[in-house]
Amino acid sequence: MQDAQPSKPDNAAASHEAGVAASAPGPFVVTKEHRRFAEFADAVRRDRYIGLCYGPPGVGKTLSARQYAGWDIVGPCLQAFRPLDAVPMPQQAMASRTIVYTPKVHTTPRTLDKKITFLHDRLSWGIEWRIQVTSGGPAR
Repeated sequence: MQDAQPSKPDNAAASHEAGVAASAPGPFVVTKEHRRFAEFADAVRRDRYIGLCYGPPGVGKTLSARQYAGWDIVGPCLQAFRPLDAVPMPQQAMASRTIVYTPKVHTTPRTLDKKITFLHDRLSWGIEWRIQVTSGGPAR
């Protein structure tokens, strides 16, 4: 007869709740699905559309979007950005010019509009500010 071993949680949230230190995620692996996402995102950007990704959970939609936008660096900068601060927008924001927003199931259209507008405005201001600072003056 075997001794019963306590089961380990399957995800980071469960392991955190159980008091077990979650291991840091490994490096991002570019998969076929991520390449398809990047192709989709490039087309959305080129044609000036709003892209909406949907599908079953766990296939990498959010992770691919965050990687494409460099969101782990850009997101916190947008939240903290103030137009007159001396902190430049990171290069990832200049390269991707992309925002990522993952709404909750119960998000209202008004909240969705406010959050996306907030992120869009901050990104636009940050990029414009960086262009002006690097060119030596206001763009005219």
